[in-house]
Amino acid sequence: MLDTEIERNKEQLKANLNKKQKKLLLRFEDSKDLIKEESGYESFVAGFKIDLKIGYETNKD
Repeated sequence: MLDTEIERNKEQLKANLNKKQKKLLLRFEDSKDLIKEESGYESFVAGFKIDLKIGYETNKD
């Protein structure tokens, strides 16, 4: 539902932009996607480190 509203608003915005502004919007969206990707990677690494520590502590004996 929220994704649909965001997409609709983005399309309305794009309809009122010139070519240069549309390119800028596209670069903004690409940057936003890269941030999400990096955040996901960092979350994975943090979770993996926690799992390693737990594994080490449980097998320590």
